[in-house]
Amino acid sequence: MDPLKEVNANVVGLQNGILSLQDVATSYGRDVEDVFRSVEREKELAARNGVTLGFEPFGATTQPTEPVLAGDD
Repeated sequence: MDPLKEVNANVVGLQNGILSLQDVATSYGRDVEDVFRSVEREKELAARNGVTLGFEPFGATTQPTEPVLAGDD
């Protein structure tokens, strides 16, 4: 499967309530709580080192970008 298409399918599934964050995490062999803790640790590490991250997962403060759908490439 095409990784971009897989990620976009997950985004659409989340947006439409067909998938949960745990469903997506499980598909990558992860637990959603571990993912949340990992993201939080990385944000804290970036802040301590004066690094501005170029993304904001899980509740971004800006408008999300539209996912690239199959056939749009």
